[in-house]
Amino acid sequence: MIPDAAEVVRRRWTAMTILRLLSIVALLSSLLPAGSWISEGLRDDDLFDVSYYWPRMLGAVGGLVLGAIMLLLAAPLARWAVPFKRELRCPRCDYRLEGLVDPLCSECGLVLTREFLGEPRELAPETDAQRIIRLQDTVATVVRLLGLLMVVGFGASATLHTITFFVEPFYDAWWVFMLSTRILTQGTLVIVGMVFMVKGGLIGRLLAPRARG
Repeated sequence: MIPDAAEVVRRRWTAMTILRLLSIVALLSSLLPAGSWISEGLRDDDLFDVSYYWPRMLGAVGGLVLGAIMLLLAAPLARWAVPFKRELRCPRCDYRLEGLVDPLCSECGLVLTREFLGEPRELAPETDAQRIIRLQDTVATVVRLLGLLMVVGFGASATLHTITFFVEPFYDAWWVFMLSTRILTQGTLVIVGMVFMVKGGLIGRLLAPRARG
C-alpha cells in the first residue's frame, strides 16, 4: 500500500521530532566531557594538552557536531527517510507507467500532460503565501540556531559552575547563594534553548506574518 500525502507528512513529522530529540541528547552528552576537560584543564593549567585530554575533547566536539547536524538537517533527513512514492497509472487503461520515453501511455496511446507526470513546470512568480512560508522557515531556522547556542553555551557554563560548587570549598553563604543562582539561571536558559530547538517551526509561524484569509 502506497501511503497518501497526509500519512507521509505524519511520518516525516515523527521522524523530524525524533531527530531533534536525538540532537538534544547528543548536545547534552557533549557537556559532561567538555565540563570535565575544561574544569580540570583550568585547575591544572594544561587546558590544551591534547595528548592527555583528547578523549574528552573528541567526546565534546563529536557530540556538539553530531547534535548540530541532526538539528539543522532534521527536515531534509526526514524527507529522505520517508519518501513520497507515487505509483503512476494511465487514467484510461490503468496501465503502470514506468520508464516512459514519450509522454504517452505505451498501452493505449493516451497523451499524458507534464503536470500528470510530475515534471517541473515553468517557474511562476512567487506568491504572497510562498513568501510567507519562506520567511517562516527562515525565522524557524534562526530560532533553532539561537536555541542551539543557548544549550551549548549556558549548558557548558552551568556544568562548570556545578563542578565548582561541589569541588571548591565553601567560602561563605553569599558565595553559595550567588553560585546557586547562576546555576539555576543557566539551567533555565538551557531549557528555553531546548524549547527553541524543538519548537522552532511553531515559533517561526507565530513570529512571522501570516497569510490573510
